[in-house]
Parts: sequence; structure tokens; C-alpha cells
Amino acid sequence: MNLSGKIGIITGAATTLGRAISLSLAKSGLAVACLDSNLSEGELTASLIVNSGGSALPFSYESGNEESIDNAIKDASDKMGTPSILCNAEDYGRYSHTTDQDASVLNKIISSNLVTPLLATKAAMPHLLATGGTVVNVVSSAGLRAVPFAAAYCASQAGLVMMTKSLALEYLERGVRVNAIAVSGIDSLFTPEKGFPAGMAPKWLEQMKSPLGEIKAEYIAETVKFLVSENAKFITGAVISVDGGVSVQ
Repeated sequence: MNLSGKIGIITGAATTLGRAISLSLAKSGLAVACLDSNLSEGELTASLIVNSGGSALPFSYESGNEESIDNAIKDASDKMGTPSILCNAEDYGRYSHTTDQDASVLNKIISSNLVTPLLATKAAMPHLLATGGTVVNVVSSAGLRAVPFAAAYCASQAGLVMMTKSLALEYLERGVRVNAIAVSGIDSLFTPEKGFPAGMAPKWLEQMKSPLGEIKAEYIAETVKFLVSENAKFITGAVISVDGGVSVQ
């Protein structure tokens, strides 16, 4: 899966998955534009790639802000060249009783997980049409099955799933493939700041984890690599679960 000579944009490049995806694609020769709302962490992702012999530059944007996202993608294409790959990996989730969830948190969940990838795809699409490119959206299995205490998060992820399918259909005859990878079961993502409510039954948390063991971010990155390669040229509109069986329990 040689990606040499190609340029890719990764949104959320400073997240656990975004960083793993950026590093994996760079190892296959992709020049990576590392976009993230946290510039210093995006710079770290880019520096890890460069220090490993790859090519990368960091760019920042404000989640959910169309002008900011447009400018970041324009800046990336001006400095690095026309991208043929877009991977949307930004993710933000917080768990709480729905009646306790602050409106600002709810808005951030929707903005990060749904609005940002839609705006990024909109901004990148002219480049992808010119190159016969591809989009991969990283979604959560919470978009495929209900998770308690996560109404806004589930809604944002289900929206991203349907956004993927709608875009795949819209560009089916125009040469741009759009797919999604549904992930879960990554133990490192189940951290205290996620805000699991006090008294939350342990069974709900266990159901979010894979019975096959912890899924490494690198496994998801390898699936992204496959989907952006020529080996997947007949795959579009697909939602591939890389969750160790979480979504079928």
C-alpha cells in the first residue's frame, strides 16, 4: 500500500486515533497535513512523523467553524499540494445523565463529531474531485448501537454514519469514495474525564469494551490505510466495524 507522492489531510490528528492514523499513513509515504484544534498537539504529531523520516506539517482550526476549517485546508493545500485523502478523526465525548448535560457540552459534542467532519469534507471535496480521492470517517460504534448516558454522542455518531452513506451516494459517479470505520473497545479512551455518572452500572461500561481484548489504535490505522488504497477501489458507502465485536453484542 504505497502512498508515496500523495497528500492527505487528517482532522483530529492529535487524538489517540488521529495520531496513530497519521503515523501509519506517513510510514506508507503519505505527506500528512495534521489538522487539529490543539495546535501544540498537532505539532507533536507532525514532529513524530518528520522525526521518523516522513513528511508532515501542522495546521490548526476551530471545531465547527466553517471559515477556520476552510482556511486550514486551503493553507494545507497551498503549502503541501492538492490532497487526495481526507480522514476525519476528531472525536469528543462526555457521559452524563441527559438532564445534567450542560448545553455547551452538548453543542461541543455535535460540533466536534458531526459539524467539523462535514465542513472539512465540504472544503476538501474540490481537491478530492480533482484527484479522484477518498474520504474515511472514524465513527464510534455508538452510532450503530445505543449507549446509555450518551444521547448527544450517539446522535452525533449516527449522524456521521448517515453523512458517510449520503456522501458516498452523492459522489458515486464522480470518482470520490466515502467510507467509515466504526470503532470501540479501546481501553485508553475510557478515561475519568469522560464523566461516567456516579452509580453507573458496571455492565454498561463493560459492554463498550471488546470481549477479544483491548483494540490498539494501530489496528484502526491499518484499516484506514486499506480503505484509502487502490485495494479498496470498489468499496464506498461502507461502515466497517473494527471494534472486536462490540457492535454485535
